[in-house]
Amino acid sequence: MNRRIPRTRTGCLCCRQRKKKCDETKPQCRACTRNKLKCAWPPHIVRIFGLDSGPQILDDALPRERDLTRGFGHPETKNAPASTSSSARPASMDSNLSSDIADRSPDERENHIASWCSELKTFVSPRRAMLLPESQVLLSHYLDVTGPKLAPAPDTPFVSWLLPVAYSDDLLMNGILALSGGHLLYKLPDSHAIQQATSRHYSLAVQSLHRVLNNESTLLEPLVLIRVALAIVILFHYEVVSGHLDGSPFTHLRAGRHLILRLRNCRHQLTSSAERKLFGFVAEVYSYIVLSNSITPFNMNCNRTLIYDSFLQSLDDLRDLGAFGVMFSGFHSLFELISSISLFGGEQEAQPSTGTSLPLDRYETYNQLKMRIDHLDISTIEHPDTEVLPGHSTALGVFRIALLVFLETAVSPFSKHDSVRVHHLQPLLDRAVHDLPGMLASNYSCLLMWPIMVIGSCLMKKEQRNLITHLLIHNHYLMRNTAQASVLLQLLWDDPDEYAFGPYGLGLLMRRHGLHYGVI
Repeated sequence: MNRRIPRTRTGCLCCRQRKKKCDETKPQCRACTRNKLKCAWPPHIVRIFGLDSGPQILDDALPRERDLTRGFGHPETKNAPASTSSSARPASMDSNLSSDIADRSPDERENHIASWCSELKTFVSPRRAMLLPESQVLLSHYLDVTGPKLAPAPDTPFVSWLLPVAYSDDLLMNGILALSGGHLLYKLPDSHAIQQATSRHYSLAVQSLHRVLNNESTLLEPLVLIRVALAIVILFHYEVVSGHLDGSPFTHLRAGRHLILRLRNCRHQLTSSAERKLFGFVAEVYSYIVLSNSITPFNMNCNRTLIYDSFLQSLDDLRDLGAFGVMFSGFHSLFELISSISLFGGEQEAQPSTGTSLPLDRYETYNQLKMRIDHLDISTIEHPDTEVLPGHSTALGVFRIALLVFLETAVSPFSKHDSVRVHHLQPLLDRAVHDLPGMLASNYSCLLMWPIMVIGSCLMKKEQRNLITHLLIHNHYLMRNTAQASVLLQLLWDDPDEYAFGPYGLGLLMRRHGLHYGVI
């Protein structure tokens, strides 16, 4: 898959000035050692890795190690935070910060729990987020592996947009490091050090969230709401990637919903384009998560039920926030239909799939939804960039088929023994299964899980089931949740219940086994 890898911003300053590749060995990189140069690092690297700043050849004098303001850039900047010399920093900031840190409880100091610092407009903790030697490994893994795989946008927004903020925000950094660790542990399940570091960062992120969510006065500031909402969606990713099936990912997301709604109500208070862009990013990621987890009729499984707010059925108001398309990538019109079909499926009676005529109003709703899918002109759907990425039309075709399959199975519980309905679906399934491998080879592969769960739940042919299983287990993502999807589908295929078929069957299966599968 051709995915652009972001340029590293973590090399030493000397190598960057000389335009040489840095191996990033700390505290002294090999190139500087070989050339007998004094190795200096960007301020945010000095801070998060706890390095001795030493003589800085490219920057003004850095604040001392005990100064927590070191390396903090303004949260609105897109690039990595720049250093702020002590002479340029307002005197009131230092004095107020010292008082703020001194007022923290001993327990908070001991546990490194992040709190909102109104002067710096970020979440900080006394010892910062990089606590263990393995934290550096987790950050590198996120930069190179995890972050670039989470969104289809070619500028890798989970890296280029989030990390500059996280470098100065301990709440967000702990969440990101936990997510990276949850991902890495699928490949290194026996690494006790990575397990310990991941658990540590996750625990700190959750404790910090608990503290801020129980302080209503802090949540009055829109910037706080944005940072907390970002941390919540990151922790949702962590829970899913880690394979948690106990419903905890959806608990996080339900808490995030209230923040998104509050942000929508106070969006006029976001004065800078950077703040609006971050809000647009978290709003679109949240919307994508809710809609992509609609793999069953609405409200079939209480622990994974998410509310469909009205903005999820019309995503146009995301257009003016500077992040439009970061997740949906031109598929907005298709994703808007998911909630309508899921709600339609949730209204169905538990009736046999044959021998029963539909009520007139239900038949009319079905026709209206089908017409909306059939008349979508996928050639004119907006894409966030002027250049449409390779595989765009294939991905759109797969999603369109998945919507049709979702709708056909939402009319009423679908019996796998109903040969007429199965025969009607089969041509759609054949086309989708044929195109899915091509979608996996494109940037849009990170959006694959919703269509693959809907389509996979309806497969009857053994060779098609085998192909889907292979795609879910053998892919470049190496995430536990994709392997779990193959197990879930196999349970469905092996279930003797005649209604263990389609999204409705998935809902029955998860309810029966107490599973709450999450999609990212």
